[in-house]
Amino acid sequence: MTDLDDYHEQLQKDAHFLCSDQRMDTELVDRLVLQLNRIYPQILSDKEAHRFRNQSVPTKVRLAELLKHLNEKGEESCHEFYRGLHIHAEDIYYSLPSRVRQRGENT
Repeated sequence: MTDLDDYHEQLQKDAHFLCSDQRMDTELVDRLVLQLNRIYPQILSDKEAHRFRNQSVPTKVRLAELLKHLNEKGEESCHEFYRGLHIHAEDIYYSLPSRVRQRGENT
């Protein structure tokens, strides 16, 4: 896989890892939601961002719903999520199953 491959497909494969990784905490999920909302309001509207930042809902549930929402929005939305994750949590980004597999193929 290359960076030009299907981010939509990658996100479907990485979703379980992301939802089970303890490093995907409330603060990180909120930063990702805010970035998508502020920079790409066509991907995440104010109303949607508010929903995904609702503190009364557990972080893992909000994250799972966010990933599902991005998958439904399509390729560009998934790509921008990966970009945000790379910016805000490089260690998690490089731990993703799709990234680890890609590095293994390139060696």
